[in-house]
Amino acid sequence: MEKNYKWKLLYEFLKDRYNKPKEMPGYVLYFLFVIIFVGSFGLFYDLFSAEYGVNLEWDDEKIKNIVMNMTNVSLSLVTASIIDLIFITKNSLKRSEDDEEFFTIKRDINILGISFLIIVFLLWILANAIFVNRYMKLIIGIISLIFGYYVWWICNSKNKLLVHTININNLLGNEPENGRNDDLNGDINGFNN
Repeated sequence: MEKNYKWKLLYEFLKDRYNKPKEMPGYVLYFLFVIIFVGSFGLFYDLFSAEYGVNLEWDDEKIKNIVMNMTNVSLSLVTASIIDLIFITKNSLKRSEDDEEFFTIKRDINILGISFLIIVFLLWILANAIFVNRYMKLIIGIISLIFGYYVWWICNSKNKLLVHTININNLLGNEPENGRNDDLNGDINGFNN
């Protein structure tokens, strides 16, 4: 096995999960309007109700609220999303019917999900408890928010409620026992009533 084989597979997994949803308008629209607009409404409210001048002279309390909103939104998004990576199934790892390449990095994907949670927790702590400088707080808050949106996008790219794919084996009501799409041959066993 190649030295960096698992790293390349993990990169391919993330690339596949990032690019595939771009082809689905429903997924993109759900992300833009529900996840970003509705999910971040409190943040937008704080941003647009802020009294700021040309030099971004917000008071410290307003910046504290905006940063808290940014980091809370990202923490919520990541916490709810990583469930798919932690409990990922074999079917979710397949890119095609005969693809078993990603099975070799299943544990790595589980740890990646936990790592995402740790990263967003650290960003939350940095922005809300450690940094005092208002600009550093804002920068960390923005990084955290963008990271949260990225993790949501990656984790939900195979969400059956958001991604409408047709399983050719399940059109007639049941998965074939042997995993192949065999002809019916006049046998009606295995159909759901």
